[in-house]
Amino acid sequence: MTNKKNAPSDQQESDYELLNSLTLPGFAEVLRDVDYCLRPIFIELVLLVAIKEVAKERGLTLSEQLKIWRPFDV
Repeated sequence: MTNKKNAPSDQQESDYELLNSLTLPGFAEVLRDVDYCLRPIFIELVLLVAIKEVAKERGLTLSEQLKIWRPFDV
């Protein structure tokens, strides 16, 4: 006697075939893409936090400290 609950239906088989035919990126590709997108933002955030900490030590506002570090951008 065949157990019908364990036997995959035609729809399930086609779903498995479709899933296996997809070329999904691996962990390395996803990591590279995320790193490519987020790295510049993260670097700017780290610099901003560092500038803020130095400004706090020197008793300056963040704007004053930014003018010292990058006078033409502020």
